[in-house]
Amino acid sequence: MSMKTVQPTIANLEEGQLLRDANSAIARVGSHVADFMEHYKGRAAGAKGKLTIEVAFEAINAGDENECINIVTSVKESVPPRPKAVRIAFPQKQDDGLQQILMRPLALAPGEDPNQQHLDFTPSHESATAES
Repeated sequence: MSMKTVQPTIANLEEGQLLRDANSAIARVGSHVADFMEHYKGRAAGAKGKLTIEVAFEAINAGDENECINIVTSVKESVPPRPKAVRIAFPQKQDDGLQQILMRPLALAPGEDPNQQHLDFTPSHESATAES
């Protein structure tokens, strides 16, 4: 009795799971890049998403009567990282002698958080006295 064989293709590797995974990954990476562009606007210029489908062929027991080839597959997704941002901050000593970092406010684009204009890396020392 002979075993039925077929040529390996993307469509029949992993009984079609590789093809389904690759199609899903294409949709995810494309959607991520589109969301990235919407969120970061002009800062997203040049951002790239990438999908890599790898099919490796590995010789097993070469020259032996049980020789075969392992076919190893993977789908790797790469999405653009958050764009870098540079701001200038200035150290300033507080009344209690602790240092804090202050930034000058920029004109805010719609949707930016105004709370991000003051970065204070010092521990909080709230007064225990209540104000009248």
